Amino acid sequence: MDSQREIIRLVEQAPYQSQVLRKIGIKLSQETVILDCEGVNSLTPKQINHLFSRIPIHLREPEERSRYIEIDSLTPDLSAQIMGYLDQNPSSSNKPLAVALVVMGLLVSSYLVYKVWLFSSGTKVSRDSITIGILTSSKSYKPLEDYLEKYLIVNDFWRFLKGDRVRITIDGDKKLKYDEAKARMINKEWDIAFTHSPMNSIAAKDNKYSFIARMFPDNPPFYQSALFVKTDSPINSINDLKPSTIIAMGAIGSASSFFMPSYDLYGKTLTVIKDNRGSDIIELVKSDKADIGTGAVDFVSKDPEIRVVQVSRNIPGAGVYLSPNLSEQDRQSISKALLNAPKDTQKMANYGEGEEPDYSAFKEIVRRVEEILSCSDFSKNPVNFYCPESKLVTFDPKKNLSSNTLVGKVNGYRVPSSDTVWLNVEGQNRIIYKVIIPKEILNQIPNAGSPLNLQNKKVEIINVNLRKLDNGNIEISIDEVKQFRVL
Repeated sequence: MDSQREIIRLVEQAPYQSQVLRKIGIKLSQETVILDCEGVNSLTPKQINHLFSRIPIHLREPEERSRYIEIDSLTPDLSAQIMGYLDQNPSSSNKPLAVALVVMGLLVSSYLVYKVWLFSSGTKVSRDSITIGILTSSKSYKPLEDYLEKYLIVNDFWRFLKGDRVRITIDGDKKLKYDEAKARMINKEWDIAFTHSPMNSIAAKDNKYSFIARMFPDNPPFYQSALFVKTDSPINSINDLKPSTIIAMGAIGSASSFFMPSYDLYGKTLTVIKDNRGSDIIELVKSDKADIGTGAVDFVSKDPEIRVVQVSRNIPGAGVYLSPNLSEQDRQSISKALLNAPKDTQKMANYGEGEEPDYSAFKEIVRRVEEILSCSDFSKNPVNFYCPESKLVTFDPKKNLSSNTLVGKVNGYRVPSSDTVWLNVEGQNRIIYKVIIPKEILNQIPNAGSPLNLQNKKVEIINVNLRKLDNGNIEISIDEVKQFRVL
């Protein structure tokens, strides 16, 4: 026995209040006291528990019990009570650990049940990453990016349990050109395409993307293009336009700042500055660097220094489309995620529920514009917004000749219908080939874009059938994307 340890006479602690015994038990576990049980014949199980539950060893062996109790002070009855307690609680030091293990087991079990519930009820995709394609500021899509990373989960429970996440990438910005956006859809680089323009929506459809939501759902399903001038401009209508009139236009792929204005400008000859963004067009007009500009009427009419002189026919809105490279299950999951996003997130990303616009009438206008401008040369001014009727000739195909591969340069085109483009391709020995390409296929050919963009470009035509026409020219039909390549 340690002579420095305090001896506590248990008989003096009568009537053995719980609080007193617990304090003694703490001191026993710290080995600062020794218990003298002389004069005590029995204790209740509760009292014994207060005294010995905190002691970190068994007390079964006499040499172990002697560290806490003066053995000679124990009566046979009290010794039997203590031994009975130890038989029922063989290792009092393990009780806190056992409780901790039980609690931990319950927590782990509850966590697993919770994770299983999250996984089974979650919106799962098989892709590790998803790319969102845009043509405007990426800041507007940051909340959507964060939301999708939380909402979508990997389609593998163990990876989900490890914390693996679906990575969301925003690709594009307000500087991205329409032709580049079309190229990324042709190459299926975008899993979710926010097309922003009906021209890109048509390209998405031609590349087998599927519609899931409208863009700008708070606006009417159709909008208009405008020709506009400064408020103090002498121009009051398109009848006042002359070859010397400078017009600021957008990129060829823009519906509101190129195609629809070109349709309204049929028969005119103007000095053109093209490939401008909407805000730049307004600044060119306001700074007198251009006499007239083009753009969406809702956008330009907000400026008090601007006056609209011509409003176009209706232009269908744009949509949000999903890549055909996604599985059907992934398309359903992503569609559900997008349409369940918070309203403020949808508003920032400019989309919402709605029906897909009907592009059939607009495609006919595009066809007519492409036909009108087939004789226009935008590389030098002034530019004619018309084509002599003598060049609008119909070519009748005859029987097949043979299969060939050729390289040539595009030198003019025709748009005989909304679904077809005819290219004049000049091959070797100045032979002119009439190359017929369905619009749907043209929209899937990398680097092709609009037929306007193909002017003077070198192309390769592979494994095609040649047909001789009555006028001696040769006609080629393109039936597959792989038959036509822009060099």
